[in-house]
Amino acid sequence: MEDILTDKASWGNLLVIAIGLLIFYFALQFLNKIVRRAAFLKVFQQPIKNVIRYLLQLYEMLAIVILGSVFVLINPFYHGVLFLIILLIGFPHIKNYVSGRMIKLANQITKGSNLQTSNMEGIVSKMERLGLNLKTKQGIHFLEYNKLLSNGYTILAGEDIGGFYQLNITAKEEETKTNHTVKLLDLLITAPYLDWHHKPEVTAKNDNPNDLEAKILVREEVHVHELVALIKEWGYGCRIA
Repeated sequence: MEDILTDKASWGNLLVIAIGLLIFYFALQFLNKIVRRAAFLKVFQQPIKNVIRYLLQLYEMLAIVILGSVFVLINPFYHGVLFLIILLIGFPHIKNYVSGRMIKLANQITKGSNLQTSNMEGIVSKMERLGLNLKTKQGIHFLEYNKLLSNGYTILAGEDIGGFYQLNITAKEEETKTNHTVKLLDLLITAPYLDWHHKPEVTAKNDNPNDLEAKILVREEVHVHELVALIKEWGYGCRIA
């Protein structure tokens, strides 16, 4: 059995598998963008979004395992030793990466979460592969996922700190043909008040393309009222959730 697998494993096969995995990954990303804007899916939109989110979180690890296995099978002894050395050297990063996948799959911590750890409190402004950026009053701190799990954390309820807000935005009823999700994102790019450590998110609510929800991070808390006024100048109804 091992001889059969070894005979079929080659650099050509590795390249073909890598290209196939990459194409499938981009297809998932593309599908994810479509579903996020597909209000016509109605009650099925959120379940489909959840399935795609789980697939994206697990797919990267699965792809690495597949490519690593084929790489080892090309030359089991030498490649196996090399792969083992890479695992030993990169073990701290691998541990952080796996911890991050666990946290993201649990979906308890997301961008905008108000997080308290053993020695600091702040808003999650970005979630990377090996850790997250926590925006505090002192500045932005990078926390490794493994240390976050080891030290423990609390997701605080109540108002977010650091300028993260959710806005309820309403478009004019007569403008039914306009894609307000795209239009509003384009307009927000021009707004001077946003903190671009967190990309604004705009989604349709209640299957109504004119009823929108925006999640934004402003540079200073006082800017949120100026942003609300600006959105109203654009012709939308807007209030802080």
